[in-house]
Amino acid sequence: IPALFAVLQRSHPYYREHYQYETWSADMEAKLAHGQIELYQLVQDGEVVASGCIVSQDDTCGIVGSVAVVPECRHQGLGSRMSMYLTARILELGKTPRLMCAYDAVAELYAQGGYEICGRWGELYL
Repeated sequence: IPALFAVLQRSHPYYREHYQYETWSADMEAKLAHGQIELYQLVQDGEVVASGCIVSQDDTCGIVGSVAVVPECRHQGLGSRMSMYLTARILELGKTPRLMCAYDAVAELYAQGGYEICGRWGELYL
């Protein structure tokens, strides 16, 4: 878990600003213990350079999330490989893959891979 957290921290300012290791790791450990999450890492030359997870799942779908690649390893297709693996894993479980992302640019990348926009998570209007 520490190596995955390090990838998240290195990959994007959001994670550096909003994630604290103690809180994040306690949440991940609890979810792992109850089978609610699957964490994956990609190792290159002995170093964890990419991460991803199935952040949630129920009887019908699994949600891809937290796909991250350290900056010096970007543009090598590692994020795509991780995303494809997670998608295949969810399909293997007989569930519909879904994606949770906070940035339009990320949603556009997944749309190129066959995902379709089905709503906006985190947007509320009054």
